[in-house]
Amino acid sequence: MKKVSREIALNELVEFVKIHKPKEVRRGQLTPEKIEDDFLDILEAIEDGNLMFKDEKPVYSLLEPVKNQDDEVILETINFEHTRIKPSQLANLSKGLDISKNAFEFGLRCTAYIIGEPKTFLDKLSTTDFKVVQGLASLFM
Repeated sequence: MKKVSREIALNELVEFVKIHKPKEVRRGQLTPEKIEDDFLDILEAIEDGNLMFKDEKPVYSLLEPVKNQDDEVILETINFEHTRIKPSQLANLSKGLDISKNAFEFGLRCTAYIIGEPKTFLDKLSTTDFKVVQGLASLFM
């Protein structure tokens, strides 16, 4: 059952996108309709009550918490640590990579940096959780 209506969830998402992609919104590249289509997983996470924005940073409650080998929960919530990757950090993240040949690896490194977790945690996320995290991270790249 949805905890937030589509209208309210979309309004929250549009406002969040305006903060992090103002030029694209102003230029009409990211309209509310396009945001709804392109960020559907994020929109549904807001509707379900799993995603909130605190101080302009996303806080996402995982649908499937990450567990260790003893079946103990080690990660339930992802607090996005960074909403911007500075140029010097981009250089560190791309170190040793030919980005034209390893774009996906670079994206994983950036996503891990943004959420403040090791890259190996991304492998432990469910498909839906990964899509939400990756979609949100794309707004900060």
